[in-house]
Amino acid sequence: KEDVVYSSTSNKFRPVISNGIVAFEDYGTDDIRDIGFKNSGSTANPVFIDPNSMDKANPDIDGDWIVYQQLDDGREDWNIYAYNIKTQQIIQVTRDPATQQNPRISGDLIVWEDNRNGKWDVFMYNIKKDLSSAVTYDDVDDRSPSISGSNIVWTRFEQDETSDIYMINLQIPKTYIVSAGPGNQINSDIYVDKVVWQDDRFGGWDVFLYTLKPDTPFRPYEFYGPVTLNYVPAPVGTVILAKVDGRTKDTITVTQAGYYGGQGSYADQLTVDVNQADIGRYITFWTEGFQGAPSIPIAGDGSTQELSLNFVYAQPLPDLYFYGAVSIDGQPAPQGTKLIAKIDDVVRGEYTTTQTGQYGGAGQQDPALKVPLTEMDLGKHVTFWQGDYKAIETFQITSGGKFSQDLSFTEVTPLSPYEFYGYVQFDGNTAPAGTQIQARIDGVPVASYVTRYAGSYGGPGDNPEDTRLIVPVKEADVGKTITFWSGTQIASVTQVIARSGEHIVRKDLNFSISPGINADFVGYPTSGNAPLSVKFTDLSTGSPTMWIWDFGDGPIPMDASSCSSDDCNSIANPVHVYTQSGTYAVTLTVSNQNGSDTEVKQAYIVVGGSPGFMADFTASPTSGQSPLTVKFTDLTVGGPTMWAWDFGDGTTDMVGSPTHTYTRDGSYTVTLRASNQYGDSDTEVKQAYIVVGGSSAFMTDFTASPTSGQAPLTVKFTDL
Repeated sequence: KEDVVYSSTSNKFRPVISNGIVAFEDYGTDDIRDIGFKNSGSTANPVFIDPNSMDKANPDIDGDWIVYQQLDDGREDWNIYAYNIKTQQIIQVTRDPATQQNPRISGDLIVWEDNRNGKWDVFMYNIKKDLSSAVTYDDVDDRSPSISGSNIVWTRFEQDETSDIYMINLQIPKTYIVSAGPGNQINSDIYVDKVVWQDDRFGGWDVFLYTLKPDTPFRPYEFYGPVTLNYVPAPVGTVILAKVDGRTKDTITVTQAGYYGGQGSYADQLTVDVNQADIGRYITFWTEGFQGAPSIPIAGDGSTQELSLNFVYAQPLPDLYFYGAVSIDGQPAPQGTKLIAKIDDVVRGEYTTTQTGQYGGAGQQDPALKVPLTEMDLGKHVTFWQGDYKAIETFQITSGGKFSQDLSFTEVTPLSPYEFYGYVQFDGNTAPAGTQIQARIDGVPVASYVTRYAGSYGGPGDNPEDTRLIVPVKEADVGKTITFWSGTQIASVTQVIARSGEHIVRKDLNFSISPGINADFVGYPTSGNAPLSVKFTDLSTGSPTMWIWDFGDGPIPMDASSCSSDDCNSIANPVHVYTQSGTYAVTLTVSNQNGSDTEVKQAYIVVGGSPGFMADFTASPTSGQSPLTVKFTDLTVGGPTMWAWDFGDGTTDMVGSPTHTYTRDGSYTVTLRASNQYGDSDTEVKQAYIVVGGSSAFMTDFTASPTSGQAPLTVKFTDL
C-alpha cells in the first residue's frame, strides 16, 4: 500500500523514519530549508523545528530524537543540533566555527563529520552525558559516519587516494578495517550487525555487505526472582516484558504471587537474546506500560541470575522520614542497631543507628529512616522492626514528611534449648562408643556430641556421666529444622523448632548411607559500594578437602595473603575485595576422595558505584505570569538513570531535565524522585518553588443597596 505522507507546494528532501515518525527537509519559496516531521499515519500538518532564517539540512531520527545541521550566522558555519519530539527540547551539539555536518543518531549517541582540525574527522556526542569526543584524529580524511548501537562506521580517504571502510566498537573499544579494497569503498551504513557500502573494485559501482557477527553470538540473559508492584508482591497473572532499546525480547507471566520464573533447566525464565549491536545498551523491564527497576547493562555473554524487580506506577508521594529515641527492653539501643520499616509486611526502609539510644535527626540535612510512598499507601500503617522483634509503636500514613517517632522494642524471653537422647545405629547396626553426632539447623552446625556407650546417647534422666545432646535455639530459629549427622551420614529423623512443647525429646538415630558431598556457602556482606570486602564461609557437607572459588571477577582468590600460588585452592573461607561496580555470580567447587560438587549463586554480590546518592534540581524561571514555561535541570549526584517528576499541577514527567509550562496562576511544590540501577534512590521536594502570577491586575470591589434603613433591612450586595 502506498500513501502520501505530506504534500504541499514546497519541495521535500532526505526523508528518514523511526517508530512511524517521518522527518524531512522542506525547501520553501523563501530559499530556506527547514526540518519538518509528522506521524506517518496522521492527516495533521507536520511540525517544523525552530523555524527561523537559518538553513537546516540532513535530518536523521531514532526514537524521540531528530538530529540535523544548521547554517548559523549566515556563514559557512554548519553546526549540529538535536531536537526531542516529546519534550520539544533543542540541544546545540556543536559551537565550533568550523563545519560540522552529516549527523547520524542511534539511541543517545550522535556522530558527524567535522573539520575543526583542518581535515575531516568523525566526532561523537552522548546526549545523556552531555559529552563530545573525537572518534578519529589522524592525518587523513574520515567522512560519512553512520552508527548503530555501539558500532560506528565511516569512510577513510587514504593518502594514496583510495578509500576504505573503517569501524569502531565503542564497548571494546577497538578500531578495525571492514573493507580495504581493492578499489574504493565509500558511503557506508550500518544496522545492527550488517554493514553496507558502495564499492568499485569490479570497475563499476556495486553494493557490498559485511556481517559483523552471527545474529546471536552471545549467551542469553535469563532472569527469575521476586517481583513487586508498588512494593507489594505482584499478583498471579502479572505479565512482565523484557526490552532492549524499546524492542520486546521476551515476556513471562507470574504464576506464584510475588515471584516470576524459577531456577533450574526445567523452570521458565525471562530470556533476553543479545547480539553485537546490543552491547552498551540496557535490558529494561516493563508491566502495564510502566518501567521497573533495576535496568541491566549488556556487556557481552549473559547468565542465569536471580533479579528482584519492583514496579512503581501509583502516583508517588513525598517520602516519609523518621527519627527519635530507640530502646530495647527499656535500655538505650546500642550503636549499630538495624531498624526496619515495613508497610503491609513488606520492607520499605532500613536504618542502622550511629549513636546509642537514638536514630536519625530533626534537621533537614540529618540522616533519617526513609520510607518511599505512593498514593496507595495512604491510610496504612508503618511498623518498625529490630531483627525479629516488632516495636510497640506504629505510624498511620496521611502524608509524606519528617516525623519524630520514638521506638521501643521488647525482646521475647529466650527459648529453652532442645535436649536429645536415644538409640544410635548405622544402617540398623549398633553404633560403637565414641561415635560423633552433630546437630545442624538448616544445614549449619550448632552442637556436637561423642557417645560414651555403644548404641545410645544420653538418657531421660539427669546422669552427669551420660549427658544429653544439647542444641541451643533462639527466636529466629522457630520453624526451622534440626537434622542429625555422623560425618557425612544423616539420620532419617528431624525436629522442627517450636516456641512451646517438650524440649527434652527422645530421638532414635539411624544413620543411612552417605548422601555424598554437597557444596554450599554464604558471603557477607553481599552488597555495598566499591571497594567491597566480602568474607566467604564454606557450609559444604560431606567433609570436603579442597575448595575452588570463582568470585565472578577473575580467578581465585587474588587477594588471599594467607596462601601461596600452589595452595590457594585449599582456602575454605577466603576474603575477597571487589574493586569494580557490578553484579557478580559466585561459584564454589568442593571435593574430597569420594567426589565433588559445585554451588553457583547467581547475581550474589552487588557492588555499587559512588558512595552517595542525593536528588537535587534547579529551575529557571521560578516565577512569572501565566503561561509560564520553566526549564528544570537535574543536579542529582550518584549516577541517576531514572527520574520521576511531579510539577505540582497534576502533571508528571520521567526525563532527566524536562521543560514544563504552567497555565494557571498559583504556587506549586515540585518533587523529583531519582534512582539508579544499583537500587539507590532519593527524593527532593521544593515547597512553593514555582510561583505563577495572573496575566492582568486583580482588584477586589463591590457595591451594596440600600446602605441604610430600618431593621429588618434587606441589602443586595454586588461583586465588582
